[in-house]
Amino acid sequence: MKFSLEIGDVEKHRVDCETNPFWAMCIIKVDDVEKAKVRHVFFGPRCESHSFEVGKAERLHVTVENIRRLFARETHRVFVNGRLIKCFSEKEATDSMPKGAELAA
Repeated sequence: MKFSLEIGDVEKHRVDCETNPFWAMCIIKVDDVEKAKVRHVFFGPRCESHSFEVGKAERLHVTVENIRRLFARETHRVFVNGRLIKCFSEKEATDSMPKGAELAA
């Protein structure tokens, strides 16, 4: 599964994430620079979280969570400064936000 989104108000940054549940691999890039690359030999953990800082003038703390369910699709949640920004799921054809998140954003 691949997804990307743009974050930041003053400084714009593009976060790209690519996962392959069969190979238990996850690659996260920010502005085409690799921030995290994880590969598990066998099945990876059910919930995996990657955190990093982005920006110079506008510092953003970004967390990407990958939730795997047994015999189900993956769900990815992206948090910026502790707030849920976007949810991505293979189940749905489009990406979605949780109920009430659009009010908080």
